[in-house]
Amino acid sequence: MSSTNLTQDNSTAVVEKWVEVAGDSIPYLTAGDSGHKALLVHGAGSSRSTWKDIIPVLAKDNSVYAPDLIGFGDTPRWDIPHTLEYMSECLVGFMDTVGIDKAILVGHSLGGRVCLEVALRHPERVGGLVLEAPMGFGKVAWMGRLFSHARLLVHRVLGMKSPYPRLRFRRVEDDLPRFAEVGCDTLILWGTKDPYFPLEQSRVALDVIPRSRLSVYSGLGHSLHGSDPARFSADVGAFLAERV
Repeated sequence: MSSTNLTQDNSTAVVEKWVEVAGDSIPYLTAGDSGHKALLVHGAGSSRSTWKDIIPVLAKDNSVYAPDLIGFGDTPRWDIPHTLEYMSECLVGFMDTVGIDKAILVGHSLGGRVCLEVALRHPERVGGLVLEAPMGFGKVAWMGRLFSHARLLVHRVLGMKSPYPRLRFRRVEDDLPRFAEVGCDTLILWGTKDPYFPLEQSRVALDVIPRSRLSVYSGLGHSLHGSDPARFSADVGAFLAERV
């Protein structure tokens, strides 16, 4: 394991560390040493750095961890299908390695769907869910598909590594009934201008996840933590504070 201090404020110092999980080197950011353990999981084509403005705020009262999902960021990328099962088990392996028995999972987009998979497969490891515009409750809107294809094209033209590994998911309609089995309190956050997953999908999520509630961000898009980090941090912090 290696680590690097990324901030000057020792009270909520954000430290970058690397650990070996099943033979793969996984980088993560961490801060705080009190309260609940919160695990922040980024979306597709992103990395741990997307949480840089959120971690210090949540770390004032909690222990916060933000790893790269397998296949993204600085993790190894194997030429295999990255299924929800594979990514969720890698995330649980990360929890095992850093000594997290139980955490509140905060996931954005694909990361939200991976967090849901962990909650379904390992409910004893999850003390609550915060789902920020999660994948899994409807199809990607045409504008979101356009953005994704454009990003892939730019990477190809510039000879850059693809932002995505080989992804393979089940059909949404096959997954929806499973979400009724989620047994923990769940906070759903969604923007009214989300170009990837339209707001109406938030109502689907609210209907199928039993102990869920919804907070809508008027005028914002897909990345709420990037567009309004103050409100996002306050909402997630309040949810963490409610947990026993």
